[in-house]
Amino acid sequence: MRCPLFIHKLPFMFDKSEIQIRIQQALSPLLEANGFAYVEHPKYLQFRKVFEGGFQSCLFTVLEHETVFWIELSVGVRVEIVEKLANQFTLTLKDYHKDSHTILTTYGRIMGNPYYRFKVESEEDLDVACEKMQMFLEEIAFDFMLDNSRISNIDKLINRYPEKPSRFIYNDSHRCIKGVIVAQMAQNPQLNTLIKAYYIVLQKHPLRDKMLPQYQKLVKYLRAFSVN
Repeated sequence: MRCPLFIHKLPFMFDKSEIQIRIQQALSPLLEANGFAYVEHPKYLQFRKVFEGGFQSCLFTVLEHETVFWIELSVGVRVEIVEKLANQFTLTLKDYHKDSHTILTTYGRIMGNPYYRFKVESEEDLDVACEKMQMFLEEIAFDFMLDNSRISNIDKLINRYPEKPSRFIYNDSHRCIKGVIVAQMAQNPQLNTLIKAYYIVLQKHPLRDKMLPQYQKLVKYLRAFSVN
């Protein structure tokens, strides 16, 4: 199944909401067929698939610069038990807790071009972007989200190289927090090594004065949890 071709020309000056509507018309049949439902959000076009203990999500963000539009496709997974604990230590505002993702990445990051966005200046550009996004969802993203809805796989995904930035969590300090939580839950035998590695990462972080105490509180909590 491929995106329907858009027959009518877009007006010379079209707005962001029109682009979002076109994306939704083109991709919602595929998303709904795979168990995703539209979830209203003020900033982006969002679809979620709920599973026991969390949800998978596809986010379409449309940015505008003069007469050019850019579409960024993000895919992610929220594991509820991880987020409920992590949000106590990340300093994230409570208003954002219910929407936080355990992992979140983009089309560009997965495809090896981290800053890639779909450029739209015409009807044809939009049609091509939808076709590419549909192919990405069908061939890569759905399997990626399914595989990484399990704690053990998230552990491998984000904790393999703790000293390097992750393609799958934007915020480095959040990655450190979630990395040790996931490692603990996955019973990763390298947990102590990861705890030390992420401490070193946070020592170099711009918000180290705020994040290091939070991280140390978390480690103390996890050690007490493992004993009990």
